[in-house]
Amino acid sequence: MHPVTLVCGPPCAGKSTWVGKRARRGDLVLDFDQIARGELGSPFQWDHAPAVWREAERLIRERMRALGERGPDRPSWVIRTIPDGHTRAVVARNIGATRRVLLLPPERVLLERAAGRPDPVETREAIGRWLAEYTPDPGDEVLG
Repeated sequence: MHPVTLVCGPPCAGKSTWVGKRARRGDLVLDFDQIARGELGSPFQWDHAPAVWREAERLIRERMRALGERGPDRPSWVIRTIPDGHTRAVVARNIGATRRVLLLPPERVLLERAAGRPDPVETREAIGRWLAEYTPDPGDEVLG
């Protein structure tokens, strides 16, 4: 059986970068922003138009559901934010995750990274919301 890794964390945690360094050619990578940009043509790296956001969300959920129902035919990586620990556990179970990684750098690091984005104010607000909603879960493999 192929591994399925759920990778979560706040904005600017480095989720896509972390997966990009570990995924191999041919692995399945389900990444919301990659879908929005690559498949739906969003010109933005992160802050997508509402219609693009809704369609990217629909597509990633559909693909996650299929992954959970059929099982992985290759190593798979699912990138989501998911601040709530219980929800992370449910999602991990539903997709058949064999590993659940939570990238959680210190807040100052997240805010420093946000400063380099084209929308720093909105990104800082999104980080603040994520941190306010965050709850731990014992099944998380927390990496700083």
